[in-house]
Order: sequence, then C-alpha cells, then structure tokens
Amino acid sequence: MNISSDEHIRFLHAELRERNLKNPRYSLRAFARDLGVSASRLSELLRGKGKMSTPFAQSIAEALGPDSEKAKLFLSMVLAEKSQNSTERQMAEKQVRLWKNYLAVEELMLDEFQQMSDWYYLGIWNFLHLKTKNNVPGICDEFPDLSVETVKSCLQTLTRFDLVEEEDGYYFATKEKLKAFYEFSSFAVRQYHKGMMQKAAKTLDDLPLEERYFLSHIFCIGEEQYQQIQEKMNTFFKELSLELKESRPEKLDAVYSVGAQCFRLNRSKVVAD
Repeated sequence: MNISSDEHIRFLHAELRERNLKNPRYSLRAFARDLGVSASRLSELLRGKGKMSTPFAQSIAEALGPDSEKAKLFLSMVLAEKSQNSTERQMAEKQVRLWKNYLAVEELMLDEFQQMSDWYYLGIWNFLHLKTKNNVPGICDEFPDLSVETVKSCLQTLTRFDLVEEEDGYYFATKEKLKAFYEFSSFAVRQYHKGMMQKAAKTLDDLPLEERYFLSHIFCIGEEQYQQIQEKMNTFFKELSLELKESRPEKLDAVYSVGAQCFRLNRSKVVAD
C-alpha cells in the first residue's frame, strides 16, 4: 500500500469537515486560529501549495492535542514523506499503513457519498454480503423496482469505492476491507442517516398508512444503559434476519427499510463542552 504525498493535506481537510459538522459556523479562519497559523497559510496548505516543514508539522500536531491519536497520526503522515532519517521515516510509514488498513476505505467526500446515500446502494451492498457471488440479472431479480441501468451504475460506484469486486461478471462484497457500514467516517454516516430520514419523511405523503409501521418509545435512562440498548438492538436484528430468511417467499415484490435508532433528546455533555 503506497503512501501518497498529500496524506497530511487530506487529513486536515477531514478534520476541518468534522469540526464544521459539529458547528456549522466553524470556518477555515477558526480552524487556522485553533492550529496557531494564519488563515492564508492554512488556505495554501489545504490547496497543496504551502510547504510543510517538520517543525511546522510538530506545532500543528501540538495544537491538535498533545499525545492525542490525531496528533500522532498527522505527524506520522508528514514524517513518512519529509523525514531525512530513514529509520524515523520507515516507522512513520508503518504507522500510516496501519491507520489506512484500519480505516479500510478512504474517506468518502461529501459529493461522492451523497450519490451513495440512495437506499439501493447499501441495499445491494448488504445483499452481496449474504451471497457468495451474484450477477446483474440475479441482483435485478432481488430488487424488482430497479432498472438494469441503475443496478449497473450502483455496482460501478461500489466497485470504484473498493467495497465490491467483480470476477467474470459476478460481484461480491469485499468483506475483508469493510466489515460493517459503521466503519465509514462519521461524516459519511451522518450524511447517510440524514438521507434516510428525509426518505422516511417523504413516505408520509407518498405511501398509505398500512405500508408504513412506526413505533417509538422515549426512555429516561442512565448513560451506562446506552450500551445495553445497543446490544439488544443488534440481537433483535440478527434474530429477525434469520426468521425472515427462513420464511422467505418465492416472489419478492417490495423493499422495506427497517431501522432502529437510539439518541439523546437532551443536549449531550460532550457537545455542550
């Protein structure tokens, strides 16, 4: 796995997007202030035009948080390219490779992920996880609402993102590269959740009530019980998947989204701080 010369630039872009997502008013100028650099210099860096010396990288790493994982990763990205010490450079390269392997896929940019937020992308991706291999006609049989062109376009995109591989006209999910959807960047996951919620809201106008079942409960719980809820939700979906698979009919004529979510209604302490 090669390490490109702009890893640290991509890292800063991702960090700025992450902060902006938490606070829409967070700007490049605010980011520059927090990193201890001028806005003009940061702008040059993000456009790949500014020079990144090791001392400058160390000052940015310090601003990201002394001894934090983000700071160590950013510094490793710079040292992997800039260090004149071969031992130091090799150690930095190793750390970056470990991070890239853990990440499994490169972070999806907003405009790319908006395309993938259509329900059928993850529907087909999940379907391929359940099958060893399948071709376009087989996938079309499972998703009768989709045209052949739509399925092909979806497969091309999933392949480009390295989530699906093709072999002699048959497609399969690359399980070793991405085990679960939550391994996408948090930015991408939030965009997907927002997209699905928008689609769900639209069905209130488009679908009759008998084609939509909604159940919601509000609990007052201790923070330690959040993990308990997560575990029960995961168990429920595993059991439901097995039950539906055993009673699967010959003809499939509809695709439903079944979702469950647990989130705080009062302000999070983390956000408040």
